[in-house]
Amino acid sequence: QALLSTHLGCCFNLKAHRCHHHHHHTITSPLSQTSKRSARIGLGNMLSLGGRLGRQGHLARSATSWSAGLCMSRWGPQNSGQHGLGAALLSSKASCCTDSGKSAKLAGYEVAFPSKEDAKQMPKHVCELSNEALFLLAESGCHDACSERLARHIMATDDIEWLEAQKVVKQIRKVDQEVLWVTTMPYKIGITIGVSTGTLCIPLCFHLPSVEFFNKHFVTSPVPEPEDLETAWEVGAWAWNWMEPPLGTASFVLLAMQLTRAQMQNMGVKPYTQWVRNWRGDRLCKKFPKYQADFVKDFSATLQ
Repeated sequence: QALLSTHLGCCFNLKAHRCHHHHHHTITSPLSQTSKRSARIGLGNMLSLGGRLGRQGHLARSATSWSAGLCMSRWGPQNSGQHGLGAALLSSKASCCTDSGKSAKLAGYEVAFPSKEDAKQMPKHVCELSNEALFLLAESGCHDACSERLARHIMATDDIEWLEAQKVVKQIRKVDQEVLWVTTMPYKIGITIGVSTGTLCIPLCFHLPSVEFFNKHFVTSPVPEPEDLETAWEVGAWAWNWMEPPLGTASFVLLAMQLTRAQMQNMGVKPYTQWVRNWRGDRLCKKFPKYQADFVKDFSATLQ
């Protein structure tokens, strides 16, 4: 996400913003060879990032079609104009390369440095991003981008301004957080059990008073001679007679659970975490049915 934000931040200049304002993207002059090469490298890096995120399941809906559209363009003014996102990025990248006036050869190809004007025009908040850049970040799992995308959708649906839309987003967030204490209870129980057992097993294995107390009330095993309990290692050798079965069994149970979860994911069966996210998203869609379901679900899935 940081790499994508940096790339898009330096590319969306004033010219690109004007094109976005008119809801179309055009390239007014042919690109130089350096600009074409830089555009190919920039978009290639973005497609590579999209592919990695897609393999992780974050770009399931639209990254594939966008990547195909960008790869099919021939990097020319006419063909690139057929794909809005590709034309916008290509146009902004070309102007960024040609306006800076400074470049250097790195790794065998020419790299153009951003100018001061490019730096001044860099977005300082997610609300300053274009719709295309915002959509990419939202599909990659960035909650701020999902929140901003939902706010813009609310603006278009309810015909309200951005500040009013933020109030609606805040209301949606509050409704979604009402069930977080219930859905996160298994995680809290797991954290408590893990921390407590991981901490207690150390003195119950190597601390003589703790081992003697546990043995007296729960095990009743014969106590060795005092000369056999002079060091922590000797105490551990004695305590391990009854500590090994539960600790070994617990380790195997955790290993079996991890294996089961991995095979569930391979089969497309959703583990608890994904099931909870889907349930929260469906619940939120029922609470706010007039808004785009995908936007609401993504907003809920990335909300922590």
